[in-house]
Amino acid sequence: MIAYVRSFLFYVILGVSLIIISLTFPVCIFIDRKFRQKIILSWVAFFRWWIKICCGVNIFIEGNVSVIDSSTKKIYFPNHQGFIETLILYERLIPTATILKDVLLSWPIIGWALRLLSSIPIDRDKGSEAIKKIFSIGEELLDSGFSLIYYPEGTRRKPGDLGLYKKTGAELAFKTNSEIIPIVHNAGMCWYGGDFVIKPGDVVFFIGDPILPTENSSETTKAVRDWTVNKYSEIF
Repeated sequence: MIAYVRSFLFYVILGVSLIIISLTFPVCIFIDRKFRQKIILSWVAFFRWWIKICCGVNIFIEGNVSVIDSSTKKIYFPNHQGFIETLILYERLIPTATILKDVLLSWPIIGWALRLLSSIPIDRDKGSEAIKKIFSIGEELLDSGFSLIYYPEGTRRKPGDLGLYKKTGAELAFKTNSEIIPIVHNAGMCWYGGDFVIKPGDVVFFIGDPILPTENSSETTKAVRDWTVNKYSEIF
């Protein structure tokens, strides 16, 4: 019962904070997109603090953290379990852009923010057209100093149930001469997908060493997934 009450309070205050940050959106339209990210994603700092205070969720970043500040082109490959990683990684890895479902752009406030954050919205039902969009926009963003966040499973999976990795990200990394940075986490243990109740606990994001893509995207993708499986078993 206590978890339900705490979760309800979390959502109420979070909703109010979203309305407040949305007041900056009209101004953000007219400023540099990298600085725009810093303004909008400052809200995630509040999210991180509030989910800790209200729900008892502690968030840690471990592993090869120094790679974030390197000047090389990079595409991050995290596993996907819910909402926590989409927010925390977006904030921690800026300047960055994420590949996401285009339906998210229709959400009030959240969708408006995503439009301002240099995201790459795709329609997963459009196959080759979606891949072309990832390549064209992704290459432009990487060339302009952004990193990319690519969720290779393509959808949320429950903790411990890692899905098959799609090879589009590895193909893009090879084409753009970008490093692949694998990331593994257990965020779904505290807040999985669309669950209402948020459980207290420690969420750990572990950043791996860079993996250089090869022309054989299937082998590269397998190497990234194998690392993720092994590290998940080792840490969690």
